[in-house]
Amino acid sequence: LSIDDEYHKQLYLIPALGGEVQQITNGNTSVWNYSISPTGNSLIYSVPDDGIGSELWFWEVDLISPKRILHCPEESCSDVLWSPNREQILYSRLNFDDEQAYLGIPSLWWLDLHSGETQPLFQDSQLPVYNPRWSFDGDWLSYTSASPQEIQIYHLESGARQSISTEIGSAVMWA
Repeated sequence: LSIDDEYHKQLYLIPALGGEVQQITNGNTSVWNYSISPTGNSLIYSVPDDGIGSELWFWEVDLISPKRILHCPEESCSDVLWSPNREQILYSRLNFDDEQAYLGIPSLWWLDLHSGETQPLFQDSQLPVYNPRWSFDGDWLSYTSASPQEIQIYHLESGARQSISTEIGSAVMWA
């Protein structure tokens, strides 16, 4: 991320061994955050939209320009986490109309990169969680629950869960 002439944070690709700098984004707003794919040749970033919402955009080395993959007109959608198989992503979604929005803690949602379909990770679409992390094999997902504050380890296929108490809400580091 670097500041452009209009004082917006934009994404740039800078070759490590020297060469021409490539500006990836050139929007009227700043890029909030971004996540590089496991292969390293693409990324997804979030930006505010023209209203009170946000958008997720996809950029790949072979693309001439980024493409919008999700519009969240009444929500903040950001903090992308790629699945190990690169077919889906998890992202944080904060619905401004929800009664828990004042806490500023989002819920987790899936986005299928091929179909564009999105859905909440959990049955309670507003379950306040943060700090998601994948196990290396992609079978397990860890996250921090806001109420009660604990680290949850969740097996995606079986639904099995483990809880670890925490006082500071840090993210899990898988080994």
